[in-house]
Amino acid sequence: MSTHDGDERESAQCTGRTLAEPSDRKIEMVDKNKRRKRLQNKRRSRTRVNIGSAFQRWRELQEWEGLRLDAEVALFLLDR
Repeated sequence: MSTHDGDERESAQCTGRTLAEPSDRKIEMVDKNKRRKRLQNKRRSRTRVNIGSAFQRWRELQEWEGLRLDAEVALFLLDR
């Protein structure tokens, strides 16, 4: 056993928690990050368009025209 392992045990004993128990602050941060990610996904989903079976053709057109972004493909098609 290294001295480092002993330090962690002593630290955990001082707080009354085991090493496996996360702190309340860490739990709050995880919850906050989950809420933020959920909100970002909700916002992004509002701009999504399901093209279903045309997806393969979309990708082929994107490659054929040398377009990098889906937005570029959309503009290409709108401008035609």
